[in-house]
Amino acid sequence: MTEPDATRAEHASLSHEDEPVTEEHRAILKAQRAAALQNPPGNHGDIAYQMLLLQQRLEAYERLHREEMAELRQELDRLRKTFLEETSLQMRAIKLGREPHHPQE
Repeated sequence: MTEPDATRAEHASLSHEDEPVTEEHRAILKAQRAAALQNPPGNHGDIAYQMLLLQQRLEAYERLHREEMAELRQELDRLRKTFLEETSLQMRAIKLGREPHHPQE
């Protein structure tokens, strides 16, 4: 099997341990497998095909990365807000505890 044929075969068969996580990733890999099976051996467009596959993978990973970063930012903002609320209440309690008590007359 030549290297381009091996590359197509590699893209055509995914093991279970390489299963994609998101539906979008699954759809991309399914399209790649279908395209790999349709690309006849010895085709001069193999390099262009490999470039296309890599570009598609890169775009999918970039989208996934942006989505994960947005989720992490939201979680960090939520934790910051919670932290500020809790520390604000604690600071008020500390200040109230330090203020001299004036007996009621």
